[in-house]
Amino acid sequence: MAKNRKVVSIESRIPELKKYRKKRLVRHLILLIGFFVLLILATLYFLSPVSKVETIYVSGNRELTEQDVRSDSGVRKGDYMIATNNKNVAEQLEKK
Repeated sequence: MAKNRKVVSIESRIPELKKYRKKRLVRHLILLIGFFVLLILATLYFLSPVSKVETIYVSGNRELTEQDVRSDSGVRKGDYMIATNNKNVAEQLEKK
């Protein structure tokens, strides 16, 4: 055996192992709780009326009536805002 090697008893290592395991457990627990909180917040957002289209404003139009623009856009009241792509709606209106 090497003469310079330090002998460490298992009794002195056990508290260090407990601290290390507890630290890892807390870190994993925080990550899991954070993930589930984000998941719950996303679910609440989609269930709330905030995520749905309530009013459709038409501006900058001179050729069509406001009702024509609303019906041709394909956007309806109650649609989810996240599913509404303004660029696609503008392209769809320019075709007509």
